[in-house]
Amino acid sequence: MNKDYLTHLIDWAEEDLDMTVNKNFNKRSSVTKRGGRPYLFSPNELSEKMIKYFRDCIEAGQPFMVTSLCLYVGISRRGLLKLEKSSNEQFVPIIEKGKAIIESYLEMQCHLKQNPAVHIFILKNMGWK
Repeated sequence: MNKDYLTHLIDWAEEDLDMTVNKNFNKRSSVTKRGGRPYLFSPNELSEKMIKYFRDCIEAGQPFMVTSLCLYVGISRRGLLKLEKSSNEQFVPIIEKGKAIIESYLEMQCHLKQNPAVHIFILKNMGWK
């Protein structure tokens, strides 16, 4: 695993997210007149947890995985997908950026491995053809 490349990628993502994330987000904005559960975290908290996950993985030499990211953040994979498709579009660029980092990591692994079948399989399930 190329730590310098991954660290640079995470630094770039963090700078980009700092510029795009709404810092004044109200977690209760998901609650309607009919009720509903407030968000678990704000977009800012999600991006901070996500960046911390990637930095911890680099430090420990662990691979980037969507399920591990979800566990680290404290949400299920299905919950992450639901949040990505929610009516609140402030979460979408954060989740897309996280998935793009994971895809970039997997793509890099395909180039580094003699038999990249597993990584190709995962990328195909992420929509690659």
